[in-house]
Amino acid sequence: MSSNEIKRATNATVNSVTTSPTLRPWDVGPVVIELQELLRAHGFKVGVTGEFDSYTEDAVLIFQRQQGIRIDAIVGPKTWAALKIKVKPGTRILRRGLSGQTYTNCKGYCA
Repeated sequence: MSSNEIKRATNATVNSVTTSPTLRPWDVGPVVIELQELLRAHGFKVGVTGEFDSYTEDAVLIFQRQQGIRIDAIVGPKTWAALKIKVKPGTRILRRGLSGQTYTNCKGYCA
């Protein structure tokens, strides 16, 4: 496999994992719940409220700094990829509609 093929395969994997919409502070809804659950899986103590509140914003800023991602509190493709790909298996509650490495590792084994 050439380096270009590896790069394309890696980009395809990241793109398939990061199909979540861009989130900004004060957004609300089920996608914010997924964000909060991922932040909790990474060790942040945020409530799972579905509201992108100041606690969630602070956790996103710290996570972005730790990952070397642009620090802007906007959860776009790069932040989603880091959250989903780098999450440790077993740290997330699996639910219908979730994506990311935990789900990928579980395919065929989880109900």
